[in-house]
Amino acid sequence: MSARLGPSDRRFAVARREADVDTGRATGEPESRIRRMAERDVDAVMVIERASFPSPWSAETISNLLKRENACLFTAVDEDDQVLGYAAIWFAGGDGELGSIAVDATKRSAGLGSELLAAVLDEARARAIRSVFLEVREGNWLAQGLYQRRGFEPVGRRRKYYKDPVEDAIVMRRLLAR
Repeated sequence: MSARLGPSDRRFAVARREADVDTGRATGEPESRIRRMAERDVDAVMVIERASFPSPWSAETISNLLKRENACLFTAVDEDDQVLGYAAIWFAGGDGELGSIAVDATKRSAGLGSELLAAVLDEARARAIRSVFLEVREGNWLAQGLYQRRGFEPVGRRRKYYKDPVEDAIVMRRLLAR
């Protein structure tokens, strides 16, 4: 599962304040966990980024975002600390914006996207955020389904928002309990 959620000049990354969160898998599947992204993860994240999006972020962008106080970067890693996916969110006022979420193509459909999204929403709650917004390609039904299962609702449309190929974005919002 991968979803690019915003234009390239609005991308920020996610770093979790709490300790690593262990996440279980079904019996027989490798263990994974969600943790804060570190500078050492950027090269592995870039492999996933380039494979997932037609207009990938740069390594410099991700590295710079690791330093932002209003942003958080999470990675899903296996038992050997190999990066399997990542998620990015940033905050302004009482709102959050999910900037990107992507999982290695060989690891999709294993629940990692859902785990990354849960970590992002936990961070938003910890920061007393009222709502989280995102943009998702109109044709990305897989991502839209994940977001709807996690309580996001469509609230608007941005015409011709994406390029390569040109496509509308569906704006979705999740209200968080106070």
